[in-house]
Amino acid sequence: MRKFWLRTAAVFMAVCMLIGMSVIAYAGERLDIVLNSGDVVEEEQYYTKNDYDPTDYKCVNSVVFNAYGSEPIIVKRYAFAGFDFGDNVWSITFNGNGEIRLGSDAFRQTQITDLYIPSNVVFDEGATYVFGNSTLKTVKIGGSLCNSIFSDCSYLENVSFSDDINIEVIPKGAFDYCSSLKTFKVPDSVVKIDDYAFSFSGLNSIELNEGLESIGENSFSGLFGFDYIKFPSTLKSIGNKCFEFGDLKTVVLNQGLEKIGEYAFRDCNRLKSVVIPSSVKEIGTKAFGYNSLSKVEDFTIYGYIGTPAETYAKENGFTFIPIENDDGTIDVVLNSGDVVEEGQYYVLHSEEYAPEFGFEYDPDFKYVKNVTFNATGTEPIIVNDLGFSGSNTPNNVQNITFNGSGEIRIGSLAFYLTQITDLDLPSNVVFDEDAHSVFSESKVKTAKIGCALCPYMFAMCNSLESVNFTNKISVIPENAFDFCLYLKEITLPSSVRTIEKNAFIDSGLRSISLNNGLERIGEFAFSCCSSLKSVVIPSSVTEIGTKAFGYGSLERVDGFTIYGYSGTAAETYAEENGFTFIPLEDNVTGVTYTPTWGSVNDYGFTVSGRADKLQVIEANGGTRTVTRNSPNVVIKSYDINGNEVSSLSRELDHEVWTVNTRLTPDTELQVHAKYNNEWVDATYRFSVSTLYSDKTLKKAELSATSGGQGIVNCNIVTGSGVSKVRVEYEDGMTSTYHSGYATLDVENMTYTYDISVKAYRTGEIPYKIYIKTPSGWQYATTLTYTAK
Repeated sequence: MRKFWLRTAAVFMAVCMLIGMSVIAYAGERLDIVLNSGDVVEEEQYYTKNDYDPTDYKCVNSVVFNAYGSEPIIVKRYAFAGFDFGDNVWSITFNGNGEIRLGSDAFRQTQITDLYIPSNVVFDEGATYVFGNSTLKTVKIGGSLCNSIFSDCSYLENVSFSDDINIEVIPKGAFDYCSSLKTFKVPDSVVKIDDYAFSFSGLNSIELNEGLESIGENSFSGLFGFDYIKFPSTLKSIGNKCFEFGDLKTVVLNQGLEKIGEYAFRDCNRLKSVVIPSSVKEIGTKAFGYNSLSKVEDFTIYGYIGTPAETYAKENGFTFIPIENDDGTIDVVLNSGDVVEEGQYYVLHSEEYAPEFGFEYDPDFKYVKNVTFNATGTEPIIVNDLGFSGSNTPNNVQNITFNGSGEIRIGSLAFYLTQITDLDLPSNVVFDEDAHSVFSESKVKTAKIGCALCPYMFAMCNSLESVNFTNKISVIPENAFDFCLYLKEITLPSSVRTIEKNAFIDSGLRSISLNNGLERIGEFAFSCCSSLKSVVIPSSVTEIGTKAFGYGSLERVDGFTIYGYSGTAAETYAEENGFTFIPLEDNVTGVTYTPTWGSVNDYGFTVSGRADKLQVIEANGGTRTVTRNSPNVVIKSYDINGNEVSSLSRELDHEVWTVNTRLTPDTELQVHAKYNNEWVDATYRFSVSTLYSDKTLKKAELSATSGGQGIVNCNIVTGSGVSKVRVEYEDGMTSTYHSGYATLDVENMTYTYDISVKAYRTGEIPYKIYIKTPSGWQYATTLTYTAK
């Protein structure tokens, strides 16, 4: 009984104290504060917690900011903050456009209900909780925000932004625990929603903007009335635990999304399936399909074959269903390290064709429509023989997309009889040593070739009309363009030294531009090209094989003409085969230069005799012409033995014109000379490079892949067009290195970085490598180190 009365007395006294403090809060003097430019409200100056003297208690009723001057109005931390039983600040008015600077908790736990924050309101660096736990109901934002600015504002219902708002980030914790906030429209300018921005708020719908790129950790965790989310096409990253402990039922992920953090959708118990786009490169631990203690029963992942979606499903024991196109075909996405087995997607695995050709019928076989190579890592993507091969009816594969600069290795007949029409092969594509017929009998119409070729590569591609070489290759292999009936003309790059036998046999060529520097042309290389009536053969050619030019299937082509240089293999071939030979005069025989960072350079043109002018013809048809007296030209004259002579000497054999000019790098250029007011028809073909030309990652490796904690050496080699490299740790911290930190190899045009990374914990540690080119930062690869 004694304990009962003691407990009752304690409760009574507590109630009396509460009533007494409430009386204090409402009974004291109420102030209206007017602040002008230059005024400073000191820390906790009107903080109600500081004033419990019932004889001198003051509460602020309103605050007016008259920011008309050049000096800022400064309100320091806790300046107007309320307290548990306080009654501080019922309204704020902002006048003028001078700076108003607010500190942390400045209006925390106040009684404001309606608020407009103009663009001239700024926050101290690191300021938080400025209006936190206040009674706000309606807010309009015309300027910046700070972390946790409206955190715990449980009455907040309506948030809007001015039309000219230009904020890029919804800050950390800005609206967390705003339990009355049901809807939200993110401004168009926002690119990032930071950690905990809306966690445990009352949101049941949000309109995310196009332009949003990342959503941070726990940004939408604990949203129990939130059952649907659709992400904009620009989103690249969803943070760890982003939607954890939610009520999501439907998630629409966007193509373009790259990373989904660990536990991102854990404990979303109504979410039973998800469609994962092919662009997703990383899916964190237990991102989908898990409750706190167990897996979601019958969780299903829809995705593309060969992507992290399939890997995640298999590793976690979820049902994986390949996404089909409207026509019943599938798309295949391959990432670094993936292998397509021999004949894996060969259409003869279908029920109709397997028995006839001795293949095992695969009841789950689907025809492939699109293939994407994401070669962003160090391990090669391998497509073995017949990997995607088609058949006459039906055919396989319509499009191929290549991303990244990692190695892509392809075997024989890999895309034989496919439906590809436009093909762009980058320099990182290589072919097995004995590979052949990779695209033979396909529907390729236009081909951009930045890699080496293989034998029979485009043989019998009867749709092929256009070939553009975009990289330096030295060999056109045997039968590479055999029976390409619609290929009417072709220009070989200046780097080609050999054309193998039958390279263009039975093609539709009407003209062929052979490069200066070409040395050997194999037998039957241009045989049976019935529309080819003449050819210009450079003086560099020393070997021409049997019936390389001028022959049909059974006999010589009437009237076939060879243009060449006297005393060369061209003249010999013409005489031995009874063809008309028309001699050419030498003009430009070589170009030298030293690569620099800029496109303006000194180019040395070796010119036969004493020319009047030189003209460089760009790939787009534009010309650059210089004369002997041009201010950017220096000329030296030499005799046949290389001794310098006067430009008027009878002994003059050739000159070197050093021209300071701008030429377009990495394109096919031509140059010829003018003598006695006539341009020489024959041109010398060449290309130039700058130190910016190569914008690829060549190599990235750690000195060891496992060992103790501490420092690990890292070697990175890039093309000279890469200006910086960056190492990103798993916690988001980065180390960036400028090319000035690297060693430049001018001969190979590469930068080598010898740097160190930290192994700061045990287990497998990832290091993401990024490179910066003139087009911006791009992900290159990920290195891993296992610390013991």
